[in-house]
Amino acid sequence: MAAALIVEMAVIAALLTIALDVYAHKRVERLGGVNLWGYRGPVMPQRRPNEIRIAVVGGDVAFGWGVAASETLAPTVRQLVALETDKPGRLLRPVTAVNLGAIGLAPGQYAGWIERFAYLHPDVVCIVADPPEHRAPGGSRLPDRESTAFALFGYAPMLPLVVEEKGKLLGSPLFEAVGSAAAGVDHAVAGFMRHSSRDGDSQQSAASYARAIEAAAQAALRNGVAVVIVAPPYEGADDVRDHEALAALIGSRFTGERRVRFVDLSAAPDISDEGLWLKERAFSTAGHAKVAEYVTPSVLDLIAAR
Repeated sequence: MAAALIVEMAVIAALLTIALDVYAHKRVERLGGVNLWGYRGPVMPQRRPNEIRIAVVGGDVAFGWGVAASETLAPTVRQLVALETDKPGRLLRPVTAVNLGAIGLAPGQYAGWIERFAYLHPDVVCIVADPPEHRAPGGSRLPDRESTAFALFGYAPMLPLVVEEKGKLLGSPLFEAVGSAAAGVDHAVAGFMRHSSRDGDSQQSAASYARAIEAAAQAALRNGVAVVIVAPPYEGADDVRDHEALAALIGSRFTGERRVRFVDLSAAPDISDEGLWLKERAFSTAGHAKVAEYVTPSVLDLIAAR
């Protein structure tokens, strides 16, 4: 009897935790968080006939730290593509976009991330590369890739982070400790289930950086998806060699590949405008809109060629 009561209480506690976590997702997914499956914005519906679907993949730049989900590159490109494709006399095609950017995701992890979300079936993937020495604001990782639930089911828990952040905001050590402890237990369980939790986190050279972006592009191509590779603006002098290595690799590996386009933001004359940037070298809403102006023509090219 006592054992049955304990089991029942454990089930109720688990269901309550899940309900609270889903509520936490709904509170933050349109602002600075992610949805149930670990990407920004609402959960994507099943593809419709004649739909054009665009995905943006990458780390902090793609994620859009500091701006709302609706103000990031993915929905902005979607708007520009829709304006161009919705013309009199043309077949009306719904245009959707999904932001698969992840805070703290290193270039060496982009390929695996593209494979993970291949079930969304985009037509075009924009691979927006972070500068190789870039570090996530506060050292955070969102979605929580070290979570047991994320490893097993693809479900991205949000409640521990929300509780911890709420504790910081309220100056409550108790809330902070509860959120941190919950995340710690989750990570500890996941740690027993995998051999390596940070595969591909570190890129040591310009050549390895370029190879990581190539691997991401190849992952998309294997899934029948066209690719726009977007090189980031310069953050420092060392970025020059990384851009050169990336441009050289694209020139040698993707010559004649009609499903690949290259956009180098370091060559954009107005990309250094102060109004386009927030602190931590993140794009403002205006910055994402400006980047979309440079990326959209390549997306339209690839859509027309399909």
